[in-house]
Amino acid sequence: MNLPKVETVNVVTMQHGEDFAEAWFEGTLEDACDKTDILTWNEFDADQQKSFRILTGDICGRVSKR
Repeated sequence: MNLPKVETVNVVTMQHGEDFAEAWFEGTLEDACDKTDILTWNEFDADQQKSFRILTGDICGRVSKR
């Protein structure tokens, strides 16, 4: 089984948080996830992109329920 490779930053910084909050204020929660670059994927691999979208959707769904 080949698992998709999702790259992550080593540390989530205050700047990541500020960028996330600003992007969420200006757009959607999903946009904010994309713009922080905390998680990235190979942009030429459709399977990895799908996995990223599923993960992002799960995170956003959990935030919205609170």
